[in-house]
Amino acid sequence: MSLTRKITEGTVALSSSNLIMTFINFLTTIILIRVLNVYDFGLLMLTLAGFLIASIFLDLGIASVIITDVSREIGAKRVDRAKSLLVRYAQAEVIMGFGLFTIAFLSSFFIVNIYNEVIANLVRVGSFFLIFTGAKNVFIVVFNSHLKFKYFSFMQIVESISKLVFVVVLIVIMSGGVLEAMAIYPLSIFICIVFSLPFFLKTTKYLKGVKRARESLFFKTVKGHGKWVVGSVSLKNLTGNITPWIVEYFLGVNSVAIFSVATKLSNFFDSLIKSLEVTLMPITSKEIFKWERTKFMLNRSIKYALWISVPSFIFLWIAAPVLIEILFTKSYLASVGIFRILLLILIVYSFGLIFRPLFYALKAQKYLLYAYVSGLILLVALEVLLIQFIGLVGVAIALVLNALMITILRYYFVKRLKPDFRIEIKGFFKIDEFDKKMFRKIKNRF
Repeated sequence: MSLTRKITEGTVALSSSNLIMTFINFLTTIILIRVLNVYDFGLLMLTLAGFLIASIFLDLGIASVIITDVSREIGAKRVDRAKSLLVRYAQAEVIMGFGLFTIAFLSSFFIVNIYNEVIANLVRVGSFFLIFTGAKNVFIVVFNSHLKFKYFSFMQIVESISKLVFVVVLIVIMSGGVLEAMAIYPLSIFICIVFSLPFFLKTTKYLKGVKRARESLFFKTVKGHGKWVVGSVSLKNLTGNITPWIVEYFLGVNSVAIFSVATKLSNFFDSLIKSLEVTLMPITSKEIFKWERTKFMLNRSIKYALWISVPSFIFLWIAAPVLIEILFTKSYLASVGIFRILLLILIVYSFGLIFRPLFYALKAQKYLLYAYVSGLILLVALEVLLIQFIGLVGVAIALVLNALMITILRYYFVKRLKPDFRIEIKGFFKIDEFDKKMFRKIKNRF
């Protein structure tokens, strides 16, 4: 399969599913925001952020390493080594998922004495989120390492549809509250696992008669370049979920709701960019030995990401007040200014999306760790400082500066590793024959 076709198929599959998925998730969020009061929605977002931080410990980011290594082993026809990595990863996820579930569930009986029964029940329900997420991680690794982007996309869509159905049934029809809203998340993950099981079995069928390699490949991977992933991915996820807790500490639960509306709206429109990074992860690992080809691919990825993000930024900046009032009611108009600032991250991310796949392919994840450590320190410092003077606007500015600094640092580290790599900015402003060919392929796929 040609490089162009690999990128096209992966991007189209993930972009199409992300369009569907983010639209459905966005619709789900709109319903939740309009049905729940501001305080309950803020409480829901806080609880989810807490469990997303806890989910870091499911695999500590090793999934990305396993995806690239399994993809590499399959490409080299070393199927026994690929099976060994997959089996060990699945075993680790089962153990960690059950362990975290047990800890979270039992901790709820102590939480009830500190807070109240509502918070304790939220924790009990959320504990199932951890064990189901562990199982889902195994499916994600299998599909992406085998370049089965269609199956991965299907799984995402099923989860999103399930979430919407549960919202309509439990929240709208049955008039449920914040507890039922929390239950939607683990339930939807469970449904997506059940529906994706046939594709999982189909993808791994060829491994049935293969004997696993006797080497302890999984532990070697973790001990080797995986140890840097443990730090970098954990810090990345912590950075992405710590903000609601800082906002709650200084401004209260209602401000968490206002801020969450802005971030939810922003996330809805950056799904296409994120799908390109997921596509690049296994492909970059396979193509890294053909360096000139890899440089070309990465620059094209930035180019197409910018072609999406810049027009989106202009349109959304202008339409922000109308969008928020129509979708979320006037109660959330305070989110407009925050949303406009957060839109800058979309453009920054267009440049930064190539670095994580590249560091993984080069087995240089330690540089990601350096960038995320610096980013987390800067983010917390700026948020704590600015939130006291300009409130939620300061938090949004801190997030943009954090994204910008991490991108600049990662580019600096890439230049140290590969001095001949550079971002071809001039090429972003013209359409060449490769672009025309890509457009035709995308049109045909759709």
